Parts: sequence; C-alpha cells; structure tokens
Amino acid sequence: MNPAFSAVVAASFLAVVWGYFWWRNTLNLAKGRRFLSAGATLLDVGTAEEYAGDHISGAINIPAEGLARRQEELGEHSRPVVVYARSALRSSVAAQALRGVGFHAVVSVGTLRRWRAEAPYGPGRPNG
Repeated sequence: MNPAFSAVVAASFLAVVWGYFWWRNTLNLAKGRRFLSAGATLLDVGTAEEYAGDHISGAINIPAEGLARRQEELGEHSRPVVVYARSALRSSVAAQALRGVGFHAVVSVGTLRRWRAEAPYGPGRPNG
C-alpha cells in the first residue's frame, strides 16, 4: 500500500474519532445544562485544593477518591447529578461509579474548562 495513502487514511480515521468524541461531549454538556435547570446536583470530583482554587458556583466537592464513602451527601439516587473535574477521565470514571451504586441520572460534562467554554453565560460561570 502506498505510504501517502496510508497516512491520509490514518489521519481521516483520527479526525472522525476526534469529531465523534467532541460531538458526544457537546451532547453531554447540553444534557448537563438541562439537568441543572431541573434541579440536579452539580458535583466537582476534583481534590479539595483544586476546588478551593476554582470551581463552578453552586457545586459541591466530593473528591473522586472519597466518592464511594460520601455518596449519601448527594441525596436520593433518583436526583440527577452533573459531574465535572479538571480531567475528563476523572469526571467520566466518577460518573460511572455513581451509576454503579444506583444513581439513575448521571452525566459527566468533562472538564471545568470545557464547561465554561460552552456555557459563557448563566449557570456554570464563576459567579453565575
């Protein structure tokens, strides 16, 4: 196979995969905003130091490492939870852990930075 053709195919594949994950996270951001409008709990799963440095107004902080033993702080399992962190992986793992212990409506919106970039006004701003 021609090396140039292989490079184009590989680049195209990577662009499609990247686009899928960008699109999927955009859907999660929209779902997170809908959940918050309906009274969801906004959960920052970063460390206490990260939370003290910067967080979304109205968020509660339960570090991912302590989520299993502090889950009762989130209330009823039927209440929606919107999860974010400084790392999209940490946010996703925490959301999956909450689903695993019986929370029914959980969405990971990824990182604080992405949330703010996609929600420039209203809920999700430092003072909004």
